[in-house]
Amino acid sequence: YEEGTWTPVINGSGGASGQAYTSQVGRYVKIGKLVFVQGYVELSNKGTITGNVEIVGLPFTVENVANAFPPGSVYWANLASNWVYIIAAPFPNTATLLIRGAAAAAASSTSTLTTTDINNNSLFNIAAVYRADA
Repeated sequence: YEEGTWTPVINGSGGASGQAYTSQVGRYVKIGKLVFVQGYVELSNKGTITGNVEIVGLPFTVENVANAFPPGSVYWANLASNWVYIIAAPFPNTATLLIRGAAAAAASSTSTLTTTDINNNSLFNIAAVYRADA
């Protein structure tokens, strides 16, 4: 059993630079390989984010098993585009949560948020569970 803190960072799959934050708070509980994370991250300047939006800096690397992780819940605000729901999906063999969502209530699949979906004051409040690689 272990408890601790982590620092959530808004990143892009193609890289990021120049971000400034109003708040970055993360806590976790790890029991064996099972990890529960909570994170709150709020931008004050989005800087340059390229590619798909990610939350990086998870306290442990996600186990390298494809399609074996339930999406985490996300509260969001101040995005540049409208979403019906957003999820945080643990990405295998990384310390990353992919940020995906649906723009319509009847959508049959999700799409990944990109830099055009983020504003200078966007925020994400996340709760997720995943299995660590060790």
